[in-house]
Amino acid sequence: VMEAIESVADADHVLVMMDMGSALLSAETALELLAPEIAAKVRLCAAPLVEGTLAATVSAASGADIDKVIFDAMHALEAKREQLGLPSSDTEISDTCPPYDEEARSLSVVIKNRNGLHVRPASRLVYT
Repeated sequence: VMEAIESVADADHVLVMMDMGSALLSAETALELLAPEIAAKVRLCAAPLVEGTLAATVSAASGADIDKVIFDAMHALEAKREQLGLPSSDTEISDTCPPYDEEARSLSVVIKNRNGLHVRPASRLVYT
């Protein structure tokens, strides 16, 4: 990740698209190891990987500034949501969640690892 960022370090901005888990950790580690003047140009983007990357590429190629590129990436799923009749990503989560079920069981767990829990162990935890 660090080498990829360094290879485009002459650009005004570098947008890093990644999925989750170790890819995010790798990107964050790269930022910590980069020279400060390069790291200052880098933005990590939480957009959906495939759709977000496509939207960001089109936006950047059309000359948009970095904030617009990130906005377009983050909203890349809006057309699909609309076509499927799903609420916009701007909709409050409480508007789309089912009502509280008195019969449901819950458990709260605090993960003390600053990086959280990787997706596979997390899925096993939820499954149990």
